[in-house]
Amino acid sequence: MIRFLYFSKELIIWTVALWIANPDSSISPSSSPLLTLDTNNTLKITNQGGDPFVISTAPQTNDSSTSVVATLLDSGNFVLQEVSSVNGSMIRVFWQSFDHPLDTFLPGMKLGVDHRNGHIWSPLSRGSGDNSLSPGP
Repeated sequence: MIRFLYFSKELIIWTVALWIANPDSSISPSSSPLLTLDTNNTLKITNQGGDPFVISTAPQTNDSSTSVVATLLDSGNFVLQEVSSVNGSMIRVFWQSFDHPLDTFLPGMKLGVDHRNGHIWSPLSRGSGDNSLSPGP
């Protein structure tokens, strides 16, 4: 969650969800969810009493000069990426939250279709009563 501040005569703080791992079946905060990147390069959320929710798995590499890391960038984009172990520079991105937009659009996000692989960038809209998420038009 990203918190935005607005200053007027009083301080108002609100929370905006920029990405939700599993919008169809949310994980309760009371189940102590834990975000992990394991030794198999699998980014997942585990919780008490539930099956792990796998977000993405990066391929294994035998190259000792690279590492797979999960990083929250200054832009708000959460990425699973391969980086150089020498200087930390990004080599390639395996998965990124900006490819799965909700109803909040940030600079750097995309809308449309990638005709090379068929990926559709479409925001999700919040339902009226239950605050659920559904694909946009």
